[in-house]
Amino acid sequence: MMAPVASWLVRYEHAAPARRRLFCFHHAGGGALAFVRWPLALPDDVEVCAAQLPGRELRFRDPPVHDMHEAVAALADAMTPLLDRPYALFGHSMGALIALELARELDRRGLPAADALFAAGSPAPHRIAEAHRLHALDAAAFRRALIALDARNRAVIEHAELWALLEPVFRADFALVERYQPRAEPPIAVPVIALGGADDPVVAPDALDAWRDHTRGAFTRAVFPGDHFFIASAEAEVLRTVLARWP
Repeated sequence: MMAPVASWLVRYEHAAPARRRLFCFHHAGGGALAFVRWPLALPDDVEVCAAQLPGRELRFRDPPVHDMHEAVAALADAMTPLLDRPYALFGHSMGALIALELARELDRRGLPAADALFAAGSPAPHRIAEAHRLHALDAAAFRRALIALDARNRAVIEHAELWALLEPVFRADFALVERYQPRAEPPIAVPVIALGGADDPVVAPDALDAWRDHTRGAFTRAVFPGDHFFIASAEAEVLRTVLARWP
């Protein structure tokens, strides 16, 4: 069961009153459904609130957003009424960068800080320039790159009608990340836990340590079996780590 919050967030319903909230931010080309199983796997007192960027799923009619700071401002507006209890931020790939920028934006607004920020499967912001740049590739090269990143994309990419709808979303998301210019700001006070897949072709496990530069709080990292989408293949282990680092 899902309920939209100002369209930018999906709140997954649960039986017990929420004692705390986990805000989740999806990868490029993904959506809130990336976290649809999490409410059943987490304790009843944790409410999962998943970002829903425009152009997909419940918002498929809305034009996609290409700018990090535009997306972050809208998400911060949607989150503000829900910061009345302890919360953590979890971002995968593109979502990890969004989560970091949200931590900064919420601090600028004088709002309560997160207990923890989980950055999964993403280079640290100052390493984005070193990562692959995909959004400007021609059509054929873009399709090949996405299939190489995740072979599960092949069925969608090879379905002409579906791909015609989804290609603008994928390109917008990669543009959002690859044009992202982090502002010169002090490290956040929120503890950061960097998560990675042992066989991730995008972010090598050792590269996760660069996230240390973005917090003046505690920093730890954890590596799981799997590739870039380890949060799905090693979901149970990831969620155990989230609960252990966010008691």
